[in-house]
Amino acid sequence: MSGPYAIQDLSTVRRVGVLGDLHGDLLHLRELSYEMRERGISVLVSTGDLGLVDARPEHSNVRWASEILASQGQTLLFVDGNLDHHADIYEHPVDRTGYRWVASNLAHLPRGFRTKVAGGRTLAALGGAASVDRPRTRFLETVNADDLLALGTAPVDVLIGHDAPAPWPALDAQLETIGSWTADALAYAAEGRHMFTHGFLAVQPKLYIGSHFHLHLDETLSFGDGDEQFTSRVVLLDAASHHAGLSQGVLELASLDFEPFSLDSGTWLR
Repeated sequence: MSGPYAIQDLSTVRRVGVLGDLHGDLLHLRELSYEMRERGISVLVSTGDLGLVDARPEHSNVRWASEILASQGQTLLFVDGNLDHHADIYEHPVDRTGYRWVASNLAHLPRGFRTKVAGGRTLAALGGAASVDRPRTRFLETVNADDLLALGTAPVDVLIGHDAPAPWPALDAQLETIGSWTADALAYAAEGRHMFTHGFLAVQPKLYIGSHFHLHLDETLSFGDGDEQFTSRVVLLDAASHHAGLSQGVLELASLDFEPFSLDSGTWLR
């Protein structure tokens, strides 16, 4: 596709493509963009650690990413992860509809963002997580009290974030096998996850999609007690660097059906 095209957002489509940690990998974005276009997807949603926005031109991939998306007539929306440059992202203003546009077809979903989508569903965003390998060194990376206030307590159908709610036995068991983190790093990660869980429990999503841990998990879990108990399908996407992994998927917004897939078939090269 060449020339201008109509930018779409979450309110205008019934299906979106969701991707895990990209870490600025433009080759993966190019492949993914093509594959999503083949599936009829015009809006992509990143679950954080997109790695494209940087105030230093020599380190920013925004222009290249925007051109890749434009070639397929697509828009990409993203929550922030722990490794994104938050100060650089936050320099861009939030528009009247709640999006923070960093390019004509690339926008950040601020923490606490809400919008109505297909089927009358409500979608919300709560990015952020703790960098366990570099604890307490990245300003703005973790969820804070202001973020939870912005998110509110009204229930949502879909929550897009970066971290994961706790407890999650399958995830927790895998994390316990990693022995290279310091006690302070583990405490910092637990604090960040605890804050995220507060937001998750407040809005009780029917479906949550995140990433952060560079592995794929997909379970329906029960949270809360008594009258506050609810079930949620909780999905983590693999990292884009794990090419054969389930690092992306297609979400039907009205039905909440979500189908992850890998990019190991090479279909984009046809």
